[in-house]
Amino acid sequence: MTGPLNNPGYHALRPTSGYAAPSGLSPQSSNNGTALAAAIIGLLGGIVATVLAVNSYFAWRNYVEMMDELNDGMPSSIVPDRSLFGYVLAFAVMGVLLLAGAGLLFARTQLGRVLLIIGGAVGVLAAFVPTLGELTESDHVPELGLLVLQLFMSAALAFVPAAAAVLAALPATGRWIDARPR
Repeated sequence: MTGPLNNPGYHALRPTSGYAAPSGLSPQSSNNGTALAAAIIGLLGGIVATVLAVNSYFAWRNYVEMMDELNDGMPSSIVPDRSLFGYVLAFAVMGVLLLAGAGLLFARTQLGRVLLIIGGAVGVLAAFVPTLGELTESDHVPELGLLVLQLFMSAALAFVPAAAAVLAALPATGRWIDARPR
């Protein structure tokens, strides 16, 4: 009796041992879409974070100079707004981590993957901590509409670094890094 199961040239229904790659694909071939998307999103997020860090630094410096001028050239006894300096620091750290991580991920290194994940976590914290800090410091409970708006804006700010971190953490990114030609 001849048929597809008894035909030695017919391989489609024959079980293979383990989980072999489909015919035509080598075990080293891998889809690079996830990793490249993580690197591109990380690169764009790093550029935006760096621009925000520089902008926040100049705003903070102008605030300090304005307070000094109001005190007739004497150093201000008023401590500048610490949250603005916190933004400068958070955006600078996030920008450096995302830019370095994106560059290293383009070079297919595990360090780039790790830096993107850490940079994404810093970005999420930088987006939500000011809103949560404002809620804990205020003497009154904000209106529900204002609270929802603040949380929505924080989520929008956190989307890009979180997307870069999630895409970098996916197993497909690790397979793409491991499949690099040596």
